[in-house]
Amino acid sequence: SAIAVSRNGAAPSIPYLEEVERTRVSVKKSNGRIFSREDELKSQIDSYVSENLQGATLVGLSAMLGYSASYVGELVKGTTGKSFGKHLQEKRCDTAARLLKESNMPIGEIIRYVGYNNESFFRKKFVELYGTTPYNYRKTMKNRG
Repeated sequence: SAIAVSRNGAAPSIPYLEEVERTRVSVKKSNGRIFSREDELKSQIDSYVSENLQGATLVGLSAMLGYSASYVGELVKGTTGKSFGKHLQEKRCDTAARLLKESNMPIGEIIRYVGYNNESFFRKKFVELYGTTPYNYRKTMKNRG
């Protein structure tokens, strides 16, 4: 029923058996580790964001997963504990932090690379997550290395 209510129309909302089996909350062993459906969803979300860092959208993720945007929004929140937008911001800032630490790419170029056109918005989000500006973060990380 979770699949059916996430789609428009009566007949098109009826899932195929394979979809039900993929979506069913199940546990499978992967490299000796218990791997839940939630782990699989988190992996799919993170993979989509990483592969589409600059242009990732909830609609794009929804298309990839095959569910409505509103349903995927709830899936993301239930799986990551935050909205898609917040999760995307954190992934973008994490990528920027890695680049600040590992490269000499100019900060403005990094900001555009991770998908932001508004540098001041990015800098504000970065400070919220890391407690320092991108410039000071780079300076601190380079001194540690």
